[in-house]
Amino acid sequence: MLEPILPERLPLFLKRTGDVKAWLEGRAIDSHRTNSRLLKKALRLAHRDDLSTVLAVNAAIITDAYWVKPLEDTSLCYSEVRFTVNSFDELALTGSFNSFNQPPGRTPELTNTGSFEKCWRFCNGKWWMYKSGSSAELFSELCIYHIGRALGFPMAHYEAEGAYIKILDFTDNASVDFEPAAGIIGDESDYIKIYEALRALNAELAALRG
Repeated sequence: MLEPILPERLPLFLKRTGDVKAWLEGRAIDSHRTNSRLLKKALRLAHRDDLSTVLAVNAAIITDAYWVKPLEDTSLCYSEVRFTVNSFDELALTGSFNSFNQPPGRTPELTNTGSFEKCWRFCNGKWWMYKSGSSAELFSELCIYHIGRALGFPMAHYEAEGAYIKILDFTDNASVDFEPAAGIIGDESDYIKIYEALRALNAELAALRG
């Protein structure tokens, strides 16, 4: 059972459901991705289920500052948990076997969610997500980005980069926390219920118009 010490600091998913296991598993790299299985082998993970995968890096993720501290390691702090380098980016993005020659280490790839092969790269003090896909898939993402900008919507910054697209970390290294809409509404598809959930969270948010 979840017993929050500071309820106001809980992720929205935990506020809504109280299901810690589901929240943790939802932060795991997609196990269906081919490169995710290669990554777990290269990291020599003893257990490769979603829960064990995220706990291997204290459930830390690039786009928020939430993490998990083991009860037996009371001295551990966020500065030791947050990611500053990523030595497994090439393996996560391309499946390169060269990464098998390096020792296992902490990597943000274990909590890099989504179905596309992708990776995080730290460039000039900023994290960028590199994503692979078919030409049509990458074009559609770039197209939506430019359409959104033209309409005046706040958009994550996208760029083409060779055979990939790259997206700038819009949280600026977790200076703010990214909260997925699923944390507020789950899988709800009814627009009225979605609006009511947003209004309950923040009336100004619900009143936003495109």
